[in-house]
Parts: sequence; C-alpha cells; structure tokens
Amino acid sequence: MNLRFPKPERRKTQKAREKRDRNAHIASVRRDVMQRDTRCRVCLKSGLTEPLEMHEIIPRSHLGGMKPHKIFNTVNCIGLCTRCHRNITENRIELVVTSESLGANGPVTSQPKTPK
Repeated sequence: MNLRFPKPERRKTQKAREKRDRNAHIASVRRDVMQRDTRCRVCLKSGLTEPLEMHEIIPRSHLGGMKPHKIFNTVNCIGLCTRCHRNITENRIELVVTSESLGANGPVTSQPKTPK
C-alpha cells in the first residue's frame, strides 16, 4: 500500500523532541551566562568559591506561554550565588535593571524589597 501523505508524528514523540530542544536551549544559555558572569552579580562572590545559578530577571510566570528562546536568553538571565538567588526568590531583595534594552548584559543593581 502506497500512502500519499506521510503519517503524522506521534504526540508523545513530538513532546519528547520539544522537551529535548528546550533543555538544549536552556543549557546553551546557561553556558553563555556563566561565561559572562564569573561572579555573583549581587554580592560579587567568585564563582570558583561558590557555584553560580542562573536566574531569570523577568520570571517565567510573567512570561507565560512564550517560547523558551524568548524567556531564556542572555538579556533576561543572570548568574547569582545560591544565597543571593534564594534572597531574590523569597522576595527579600529585588534586582533593578539599569537599561531595559541591555537587560542583564548591562549594569544590574539590587535593593532591599519594600513591603507593600
């Protein structure tokens, strides 16, 4: 039997491919961010003494539904030490981007979070 149209890709296979592509993109961005940020961008601790983690300045929850390359890029991601990353995640301090166009590629400062 000769089919005119190819059989469509199975949903499970498609989801697995999308997940693999997403993880490869995030790993690539993480590598670029860690090359750029050899120190924590908040407390300036060296990445050699304490491992750095990647943090999104604009969180994924605020960018819901966007493609991974729009969320995970060097403009939106920054390298932080574990302690500073926890403080930002727990809303003790907040990051302030000096230039919207440069994002994390430009100067980034931190300030204590003001309670509402």
